[in-house]
Amino acid sequence: FAFVADAAPGIFLDMTVESMPVTHVKQLWPWFAGSGARNWVLTNFFGGEVLKGAVTYHVEPGRIGNGVPLAADEIFGRFEVHDSRFDTAGAIPPIRDANGTVAFAGNTVDITLSSGGVYLPSGKRVDASNGKLAIKQANRPPVIGRLDIDVAGDAPAIAELASLEPIDAMRHVGIAPEEFTGKVTGNVKADIPLQKGIDPKTLGWHVELAVSDLAIARPLDGQKVTEARGTIVIDPDRAVITTKAKLNDIPAEIAMVEPIGRSGVKKERTIDLSLDDKTRDRLFPGLSRLVSGPVEVRVDAASGSPRRLSADLRGARLSV
Repeated sequence: FAFVADAAPGIFLDMTVESMPVTHVKQLWPWFAGSGARNWVLTNFFGGEVLKGAVTYHVEPGRIGNGVPLAADEIFGRFEVHDSRFDTAGAIPPIRDANGTVAFAGNTVDITLSSGGVYLPSGKRVDASNGKLAIKQANRPPVIGRLDIDVAGDAPAIAELASLEPIDAMRHVGIAPEEFTGKVTGNVKADIPLQKGIDPKTLGWHVELAVSDLAIARPLDGQKVTEARGTIVIDPDRAVITTKAKLNDIPAEIAMVEPIGRSGVKKERTIDLSLDDKTRDRLFPGLSRLVSGPVEVRVDAASGSPRRLSADLRGARLSV
């Protein structure tokens, strides 16, 4: 400590910890560093162990209490966390079995996640990895964290996660999570409110998913969808779907833009179907007397426009 006349004392302190419970280490975070983020960590970070940690104070005399927030080189700390748990936002369950780091410098906080899992209300699990929750200017309301995290799991589990607030994307799709089968990996970006009173409608989010062997139990617009592989990108105003799949057992390439809510985004659908002799005989018996060989059929449907159908016969043989 450095004591001077008529000013707050200076503090120069280094602390390191090893193998200490998270509950105890949280008390080392000083109240005057990133108070908004500190309060959130104290309230929403639980359990587990700090394998290694360090906190540094380097505060000159007269700095504490002078109205200027402490800078990143005056107060900072970093903790390696094992098997912990932290809450996220809205109805999304906590991330459990979390391994990663919690670091703060001045009023900036970064929480990283190397591995963990989300256990959903149905009992299903979504694996989480490569996550980061970044909090800037944690001393100035509104305090909002930026979450960026990779997810992986069975399609019903990912669909259930995407149906929870604040994302709530599946409500606009009209398909229940249990109607999906297949595997999904992807990335979720979302604004996480770290204090009360923030309107969820003002929070941004973005979901990118890669699907493989995806199927939907009931017909979508009258079409049975199976063996889908491709990408689905969802944000608050639209869903963009680009996949290869089978529609009623016909190989197809699908490109769709679906508006979400009342966003005003134009609805678009382009579907390319590949018809060989066997598929064509099953769907259009008798047509083989006129056409043989592969035929590519395109269905182009946009909101407010007539549906357009075209057939590419360049690889086919016509017998007239």
